[in-house]
Amino acid sequence: MAFTYTPIAAIIFAAGSLLSWLALRWVMTIISLAALLLSVWLTFGALGYPGRQVRTGATLLVAAAALATEPIQQTLSLGQINLLLMLLVVADLMPPRPRWWSGAGIGLAAGIKLIPLIFIPYLLFTGRFRQAAVALGTFAATIGIGYAALPGASARYWWDGLFLDANRITFLGTRGNQSLRGMVTRFIGSVNGSGGAWLAVAITVAIVGLVAAAALCRAGQPVPGMLACALTGLLVSPLTWDHHWVWIAPGLAYLAHLAARNRGWVQAGCWAAAVALFAVFAAFPQFWSRKAGLTPAGWVWYSPTHSYAYGDNPAYKEYHWNVVQTLAGDSYVFAGLLAFAVLVAAGVRYRQPLQQAVTRTRRTLTRRKLTLPKVPRLS
Repeated sequence: MAFTYTPIAAIIFAAGSLLSWLALRWVMTIISLAALLLSVWLTFGALGYPGRQVRTGATLLVAAAALATEPIQQTLSLGQINLLLMLLVVADLMPPRPRWWSGAGIGLAAGIKLIPLIFIPYLLFTGRFRQAAVALGTFAATIGIGYAALPGASARYWWDGLFLDANRITFLGTRGNQSLRGMVTRFIGSVNGSGGAWLAVAITVAIVGLVAAAALCRAGQPVPGMLACALTGLLVSPLTWDHHWVWIAPGLAYLAHLAARNRGWVQAGCWAAAVALFAVFAAFPQFWSRKAGLTPAGWVWYSPTHSYAYGDNPAYKEYHWNVVQTLAGDSYVFAGLLAFAVLVAAGVRYRQPLQQAVTRTRRTLTRRKLTLPKVPRLS
């Protein structure tokens, strides 16, 4: 498979050649598992679990469940870096007090793989301008280092716009593309013919998702705010592989938290949502395939695909799915859209009234011995 990441990623990955193949596999597996545990640990910390014993138990239980999901199993199987990138983002957003370097993790993650760029406008929308500046500066530094070490490749990737051509990586309608772009392409039956429809949907989802995420964060709900932003990025990215959905781990942590903190029908509903979410993303033995044996995979693997296909071809299997194959093959996107709707509704519910924002602004200006001019009434 051709290398598709940024030039700085090639420089970082090249350091792996210093290790033997066996050692590299073990190192990637160990640090990926550590990243999973730390991400869930930080998530529970942001949810208010200060006790080490309770927090550790909750982290181990959720991480164990997450290990049984297809995105995390695929990440470990392929030696992917999704868990490490998720940790960089979570470590920036979840600590109770930001450090001077807060934002650098997001900038580095975006410099390696572009999807985390969605968190920079999220920082701006939530008023964390210093963190956003650090993230943007770090991202720019990764581009600069890439130009210094690999000027030709960097110019081709950034200046010539290679990073905008997602179709160079694979057929965008491939089963593995669990984004709105992949679903719209499969539904319309054409890569080029679906571009306009996808762009309109993606822009709408990006704006609504970022506003809802910021509203949740400003209302004192940092974990659902982070999840809403991450989900927005997964949905609007032109190419979101199935193993990019490792954010299922903090998602399960949040649902388990809601179930533990509520009672009655609310508790039952939260547990039901957690079980349903796990069922969608879980890895099962491929009972539908005689050749796969007991090799675990997600529901998205049920639908037929043209493996490693490129370009576009009306004969590709993804264009000819039946109803059951469509439900299975787009299951991550369908689940993501449902979760997106719930988080947007929560953002509307938790939005801060305009009067509260004006009051806080007046108090800030008063402390600084400034005045906020009165707005005349319109008769």
